[in-house]
Amino acid sequence: MSHNSIARTRWDLLIIILALYNCVIIPLNVAFTNLNFGSSIGAQVIDRIIDVLFFLDVVLNFRTTFLNPTTGIIVKQPKRIAYNYIFKGRFVVDVLATIPFELIFQPLFGNNSTTLKFLGILKLLRLLRLGRIITFLKLN
Repeated sequence: MSHNSIARTRWDLLIIILALYNCVIIPLNVAFTNLNFGSSIGAQVIDRIIDVLFFLDVVLNFRTTFLNPTTGIIVKQPKRIAYNYIFKGRFVVDVLATIPFELIFQPLFGNNSTTLKFLGILKLLRLLRLGRIITFLKLN
């Protein structure tokens, strides 16, 4: 996928909206633990859908071209794209933000544990994507 295609721009806008949604919902979920905010089946389904979309974004980043800053040439080779994303991009942050830690540790802490809600704060790492995406959108 081309880094400056309309489809990629729309995808990035979707990721921005989802990250902003998380920016609001996750702190509310942690702050108001006694209200069980976000504990409904619908909220959990939405959270899983968002997790999947962020995972797909990681996969998509392995297939998106990039502009070589030194030469100004668009890089299309999959190996170079992967190398650039893993070692010069934000692969680690993206993967950490995608992992549903609250599901992984649920058997350890139980269903309504405050610790699980605090693990959800790790999803706020998704906000780090906003800077990269907004900078890219300004260039287009």
